[in-house]
Amino acid sequence: YWRESLQIYERLMKEDYEFEQKGMIRYWAGLNLWHMDEKEKALEYLMDSPIPDDDLKTLSEILFARADSLASAERYREAVDSYLHMIVFYPFVNKNEPRALLGIIPNYAQMEEWDAAIKSLDALKRDYPDAPETKEAEEWLSAYAEELEKEKQFQVPAQ
Repeated sequence: YWRESLQIYERLMKEDYEFEQKGMIRYWAGLNLWHMDEKEKALEYLMDSPIPDDDLKTLSEILFARADSLASAERYREAVDSYLHMIVFYPFVNKNEPRALLGIIPNYAQMEEWDAAIKSLDALKRDYPDAPETKEAEEWLSAYAEELEKEKQFQVPAQ
């Protein structure tokens, strides 16, 4: 019932009076649009700042939807920043770290930042070897084997 919920949120946003959850309604509307695959339109609501952090699960859903929507709008650098925010500040909430690492890789590929894509995959393999996100990232990057191989030629082994 995403569309029905969105209609209710849109009516509530037009109300003149203040109420406790009024600020969150824009985020909920954005999440509904994101679920309906209207990602560019969702950004109108999901880009509000700051995101309240009293509910970390909701905060991580907003950050993930924001990053995914930014990627859909071909705003790859901003998408990377949003995914990194999840990884750095909320890695263990809602499986943020593996799902953000998976989400970040296509953005790095679009920007042809192969070193960052390789390091993201390496982090998944190291910290989440059996996670479905790791397998999906490996499969996704297999289409770029040639680019990754070229990048690996420039890698300096850690000592």
